[in-house]
Amino acid sequence: MRHPLINIGRKGLSPLLATAILISATIAGGAILYQYFAKSLSMYTAGSSIEVTVSAVYLSSDRYLLYYSITSRGDQPVNLSHIYFLPNGSLPQISLGNKTLLPGGRITGVQELTGQMPSSLYAVVVYYYGGSRIETKPVEVTS
Repeated sequence: MRHPLINIGRKGLSPLLATAILISATIAGGAILYQYFAKSLSMYTAGSSIEVTVSAVYLSSDRYLLYYSITSRGDQPVNLSHIYFLPNGSLPQISLGNKTLLPGGRITGVQELTGQMPSSLYAVVVYYYGGSRIETKPVEVTS
């Protein structure tokens, strides 16, 4: 006697139903991956939400004042770490004391530096956002 739940004449899923299930699973997986990468990308593009201007005023041949302004254009607070200069080692870095810059906020400062200033100098601000270390694009120091 046969078991009532076993139907020998029954085939598997229809090819149309199997295709629909595979397409649904692919779309769901793609949506999950899109959300993950969109969130990751927003963290890495956060550097564009910081605007930096730096200018130098010469006091003498080897002394000058460096004025800097850092403005937040993003919608999340960031923790400012320091400013360093390119070419590397051309000037000492400026500590920003791990200050928190709120959305729409601005921090300005003046630093007196000594030494020979290169003909082309660029400043990079290092800050932390979402637990990640981020650097702005190099900004030319104007005089």
